[in-house]
Amino acid sequence: MIRACRKRPCRLRAEGPLAPYFEPYSEYLAERGYSQVAYWHKTFLINEFSRWLCDKRIAVGEITAEHEVAFLLYSAKCRRPKRGDPASLSGITRWLRDKCVIESRDIASIGLSGVEAILQEYADWLRDERGLAPSTAEEL
Repeated sequence: MIRACRKRPCRLRAEGPLAPYFEPYSEYLAERGYSQVAYWHKTFLINEFSRWLCDKRIAVGEITAEHEVAFLLYSAKCRRPKRGDPASLSGITRWLRDKCVIESRDIASIGLSGVEAILQEYADWLRDERGLAPSTAEEL
């Protein structure tokens, strides 16, 4: 984590149920070549999500798409939402599913509109089949 950021590591302390996964996820972001701005946005979001889960007394294994939506709505009330918040949050939960921390679910259960589902499939295709860098695919 320290090699991935130029700012003080003490500002990157995670609280809540996602705390044990914060550093491995931070390393994952660094290995994937995310920019400093994207790195800080994603690590800030995982910290906020973890604190929110703690406040709501939701364990890591119980995270659902409904929790993601509820957090994004709560977050929008507390601070100005950023364009990439939903994608960043789904990236975090996708990583947790890949690590078998939370249960997998199909794309239909995420609650995406038809257009959002198509865009997500297209971004996945660009990344997986065409080798597009994740940081570039995120900007789509």
